[in-house]
Amino acid sequence: MGESRKPEPVAAWKTVVFDAVGTLIHPRVPVYQTYRAIAQRFGLEVSTEQISQRFADAHRLHGRKSYADWGLAEGVRGVDYESTEIRRWRAIVGAVFPESSSIERLFSELWDYYADPQHWCVFNDVERTWAALRARGIQIVIASNFDQRLVKIQQQCRLLSTCDRLFISSQVGFVKPQPGFYGAISDELRLQPDQMLMVGDDWENDYLAPRRAGWQAVPLRRRDAATAPPVIRSLEDLL
Repeated sequence: MGESRKPEPVAAWKTVVFDAVGTLIHPRVPVYQTYRAIAQRFGLEVSTEQISQRFADAHRLHGRKSYADWGLAEGVRGVDYESTEIRRWRAIVGAVFPESSSIERLFSELWDYYADPQHWCVFNDVERTWAALRARGIQIVIASNFDQRLVKIQQQCRLLSTCDRLFISSQVGFVKPQPGFYGAISDELRLQPDQMLMVGDDWENDYLAPRRAGWQAVPLRRRDAATAPPVIRSLEDLL
């Protein structure tokens, strides 16, 4: 797995920065089931296995593209990064359903579906973990490559609405794992990089990249049968 140095003791952390999807929240219904159900409304019959594979391939291709890859300057005030996030997800959905003749309408339904907070759930280990961190005086931040839809989801969720700050890539002007994403957050919070701990389920975005930026980081692997430091299987392992 590469580097295995343990994070610093909790007392050294000023802020714990959590990824969102897969770390704090998850879709109430598995993605492949939702994609298949909505596709069927448009007369498409695609198996869940095909959808899962196509989605994984498309997300690998488009998910980590920087704004520069889409032809935009990065980290510049006034640039419409949100429109690029729509383009990103339009490209992913198009790759999942290349046989669709109604891709714009299909994409619009999926986009709106995942904008609705009722279609998201908070993992069971979040509340206790956040309460314990707050008791130690640690600031709680969410930092995600999700788009503007996450703002509504966060605001309407009782627990997530209590976080101290929310950063999304389309507001920051950089996408994880670009170094500017982590630098912009450190600057905004006026903290040294080594005072920040990143926790998330993506090995590159939430572990390797923040460490390259000087942050501490802990990778989350909820589904792994066995883990070794610094990997955790539950957020409660932070405690």
